[in-house]
Amino acid sequence: MALILAIVVAVPFYLAAANPGFKRLGGSVVHFSDFEMLRTPAERHAHCKARVIDARDPDFMAQFQADVKKPALIINLIDTWPALKTWSAEQFKQTVDARFDSGMTAKPWNFTELHNPHCDDQEACLPWLDGFSRQQKHLMGQLFNAHNKAEYFELMNHVVKIDDDVRVFDTPNAILFNTQVDEEVALFEAPLPKALESASVDRHVAFGAYGTSHGFHRHNEAIQGQIVGYKSWYVLPRDVYTRPVDKTLGPAPGGFRFEESSKQANSICGFQPQDEVVKEELVTCVQGPGELMYVPSQWWHGTCNLDEFSAAAGMGLSWRKAGVVPDGSNVTFTNNGEEALDAYVIHKEDGFEQFLGRIEPKASVKQPTHDGHLYRFKNPETRAVVEKRTNCDDGDPDFSMDILQLSPTDPL
Repeated sequence: MALILAIVVAVPFYLAAANPGFKRLGGSVVHFSDFEMLRTPAERHAHCKARVIDARDPDFMAQFQADVKKPALIINLIDTWPALKTWSAEQFKQTVDARFDSGMTAKPWNFTELHNPHCDDQEACLPWLDGFSRQQKHLMGQLFNAHNKAEYFELMNHVVKIDDDVRVFDTPNAILFNTQVDEEVALFEAPLPKALESASVDRHVAFGAYGTSHGFHRHNEAIQGQIVGYKSWYVLPRDVYTRPVDKTLGPAPGGFRFEESSKQANSICGFQPQDEVVKEELVTCVQGPGELMYVPSQWWHGTCNLDEFSAAAGMGLSWRKAGVVPDGSNVTFTNNGEEALDAYVIHKEDGFEQFLGRIEPKASVKQPTHDGHLYRFKNPETRAVVEKRTNCDDGDPDFSMDILQLSPTDPL
């Protein structure tokens, strides 16, 4: 079926205002932050709030691994990637279907969806299109179709009109992303840096259009190399909204408490937080082609694509696998509720619940743990349940996890 295309206003994005606004379907007008307009390496690195580490330094890896719990921008490590010269939107229009998994699709990011913001389950995520025209819904159905990956590069930069330097797009905030990518087939022009081979877990690729963004989310440590275009990063420590008590609104990788301005814009571009803790802790940086951005384990992070075509290739890391941090830790669970909780550890092999003991209100229990252990806490009276999974890849010999409240559920 032919795609329904809007009339394109052929005006380059960099003309008109120095910081033009934009508006994507389902969101309000967005203007980039001042730091997002920086382009020269000197300006970007001076304003980058992450560590800037030069891979040409003889002790580069020692600097990097000295504090794996802090984000970093790494320069001069992938500056010889062939992809820096060969990757382009035109290239991937022709090759994206052959190079990447058949299930790879464009995904919108829904800033008001607590449990499925990245729209892995599109039926649960796309109801926010209610109120749009039949033509708009048809366009979305085509855009978020695995058979139309190549069309992403055409559809996502369609400007239907320009009002007072605000570019109005007929497509929503969406990126084209894929994990578990085959390096030999798809990323042969962006090979894994030898310095990171011992820690590498998997490879991923990300494409974006002008002003598309990925909201705050969290997972194990990862690194991403920018190949085409510029990208801004917003990064927050893992304890924001999770410690001393867990105030997240959903399970990992989501659950971030987005402010109303982000929900209305449906974008993280130009993010200006009002929350004082977020203001104080926020790490921002603009990444350019040939640079790597490192995000520590479970740190919140979101990105904004600043050009018409953005392309990046990265990898998941495990410092535990590389022997940089110990394989094991101690975790202390604290019951911050008003009622006693029964604690269990769940055996991965068969799902068996091993009873660890009862945690009285305001009391704590300390347990040895390994990465990925699943713990289950039950209110013996109401049968309400909450689960916590430990992550030991940041190297803490001891850490704490607080249990604030349990949601009613059927007995397990």
